[in-house]
This record gives sequence, structure tokens and C-alpha cells, in this order.
Amino acid sequence: MKKYLLVTASAVSLFLTACSSGDFEKLNTTFQADFNKGNYQAASTNLVKATAAKDDDGNDTLGENTYLVGLQAGTASLWANNAKESVKNFEFAEAVAQEKLENESGYDPKYYESIMVQTYKSVASLSESDVDTATVMLNRANEMQNRALEKNSEAIKGLMDKLKEAASKVPDLKDIDLTKKIQTAQKQLDGNVQIKAATDYMNPYTSYLYGIVKAVDGNSMGDSALQRVAEQAPKNKYVKTDAEAAKGKGSVWVVFENGLVGAIKPISTEVSLIGQWNMNIAIPTVDATKAPVSSLTVKSGNTTAKTEFIANLDSVVATELKEHETVNIIKSMIFELGKMVVVAGACGGLKDSCSGYGLMMAQRAQAAEYPWDLRSWTSLPKEVQVARVDMPSNKVINVSEVGDISLPKDAQFALVIVKKPTAEAKATYIVTKLK
Repeated sequence: MKKYLLVTASAVSLFLTACSSGDFEKLNTTFQADFNKGNYQAASTNLVKATAAKDDDGNDTLGENTYLVGLQAGTASLWANNAKESVKNFEFAEAVAQEKLENESGYDPKYYESIMVQTYKSVASLSESDVDTATVMLNRANEMQNRALEKNSEAIKGLMDKLKEAASKVPDLKDIDLTKKIQTAQKQLDGNVQIKAATDYMNPYTSYLYGIVKAVDGNSMGDSALQRVAEQAPKNKYVKTDAEAAKGKGSVWVVFENGLVGAIKPISTEVSLIGQWNMNIAIPTVDATKAPVSSLTVKSGNTTAKTEFIANLDSVVATELKEHETVNIIKSMIFELGKMVVVAGACGGLKDSCSGYGLMMAQRAQAAEYPWDLRSWTSLPKEVQVARVDMPSNKVINVSEVGDISLPKDAQFALVIVKKPTAEAKATYIVTKLK
């Protein structure tokens, strides 16, 4: 009969420390309820008020959660058509993230979050027809994508040294092939994930906006970006010809943010360690969600088009988690080996049977797993779709879920971004003149 490894008192302490505060959990639950109904201003206002709250000692009541609060509030403000407040909230989150990086404490900001902050700041600028500032933000986002993988290999090397040290403290494990155990865990876990990682560390949503803005401006970098997006979404007929359309007489691009990104949850697998002892290796992954609408129908004069898929934000998040999968497996293995030290001490060695005090400790720790931080930016879309139609002479298009949308009268090229997070939420939109 296989035995599970027990948890140490320090591991329990680590688990409690990693849990997000009750204040944040309640606040975020209220935020998500408002956001899911399309009550974006209420969702944003409640979060902004919370960031100003102090405890009796003058400290922020939300502590390290203020970073995620900034991200959520920034998204809600954007879709409440308050661009300046949105940018302010995102810049607040960026400041918290920088402080975290300097102090090496609290929630660990993710690359995809940083990229989407710049993307949404660009959308905020576009909503005010400030294409120049939007271009600066999109340039930053594009540069961030190119730097995303630099630090991962260094982290793996450092953790492998710690893993070997942990194994050396457990009797009978000095000659174990740790690399093989990691590979076994990877193979088993990869078969369990619901959302598969992309083949390219790129957010197609960011690259698409970057490509359209650049292409309309006559910059060949836009053509290159759109080509990369076309490779990620080969079935999308619009992306293949967007660069050419940007050089034409006039077009309207409709971008559709559909649904909500999945939450982060742990998945686990058993990996045999020695004799009858297993390690329960757990890593964070993305939970699958369902988009509320299959597509939007766009009408321009006598022309009708349907939005088509270009990006799955679930996959974008999964890609970053996949890039850190080896790091996360090693962290989980170190945690499990820490439990093995206690098993060996309590049971008088790694025996096939254990009784008394050792058995009691093992039974109390059956469900223990590595305490992953499962907080995330939950107001991002699940997927992004796009369509393109010719600029109508009356400067009005009709979009299902929204109705008639008036375009700037002097626009040759325009961009419309529609958001619908849930089936019950009314769709909202942003319009801007690109040229």
C-alpha cells in the first residue's frame, strides 16, 4: 500500500502565510460580482476606496494585495469609460510591483500581467483618441514580450542545488536520480492540464493591437506583428490581410473581448520516490472557463462579418506557468522531501510500516500540498476575436450584443473594442479614430 508523506509544522506555517487576507478575499468577491454583471464603475470605486483604508497602526489593510487591487480597479475603470482613472490605477499597481521587486516580498508579479498593463494603458489612450501615447504603451508591451524568458534558466539552476541538498538530508536518497523524477512529474502533469500552453511566448492580443496601430501608421513593424499573429491564429481570415487593408481606402476593426480568464488552481500527481513512499507533486495551472458568446456579427452598409478567434488569454497565462513548470515542480519536490525527513525521524527510517507517533503524524498530513499562491488578475478576457469591415459612408456600424455604433465623422480607419465578460453583462465598447 502506497504511503503519503507528512507535513512539517513549518510547512503549515508557510501555508497559512501564503493565504490571502480575509479582507482581500471579501473585497475581491464583491468586485467580481459587480464586474461580472457589467457594473464596472461600482467595481472600481469599491476597490479604490479600499486602497486608502488603514489599520490602527497606520498600515494598509490590504497589504501586498494592493498590487492585484490596482490591476482589477484599472480594468474596471477602463470599461467604465474612465481612461484617466484606469491609467492611474494601473500606474499604482506598477509602483507596488516595483516595490515588491526591490524588497523581494509579497505577491510575485507575472510577465503576462506587466504586458497586459501596458496593453490596457494603450487601450485607455486609444479611448481618448491619443494614438501617439497608445503607440508608446504598445512599444513597451512588445519589448516586454521579447524579454520574457531571460530569468527562468537561472531560477532552475539555483533550485536544483536546493533540491539536491534536501535529498541529501533524507536517508537512502543519496543516489536517487532527481532529474528523472522531475521528468516523470512533468509528463504526468502535462497530461492533466486543461489549458495547453502556446508554442510561442507571445500575447496575440497585444501583438494584434500593436500590429494594427503600426500598420495604419505605415510602419512595416506592424506588418511583421500581424504576420506573427496570423501564425498563431491560422484560421482567421482577417489577420492574413489586415496589413494590406491598413494601406487601403478605409477600414473598421472590431476587437471582441469575450468572457473571463480562468482562475489559477493546483493540480497534482503521485511520483514514486523510494520503496512504498510517494511524493505528491502539485503545481499551479489555469482552470478552463466557457465564453458567453460564440462570436459577434458586424454590419457595415450591405456587408456582414463575424468576429473570429485570435487569442486565448487562458493559454497566455498557461504559457507562463508552463515556462516555470520545472521551477514549480522542484519547489514542490523540496517541500515533499522536507516531509520525508520527518517521516524518517518519526518512523525510525523509511520503513514499509509505521505505527504510533509516526503513524499519527502521517495521518494528520494526508492532504498537505505545497501552498501555491493562487491569486490572479481575474478581470482579463478569456479570449479575443476580431473582424474587419470597410469604413461605411454614414460612419455607423451595427454590432450584435451592442447595436449601432457611431464612428468619428473624419475617420478613415477606426478601431472598436467590445467587451462582454459574462452572459448577464451588457456589452460595452470603446471607439477610436486611428487615422
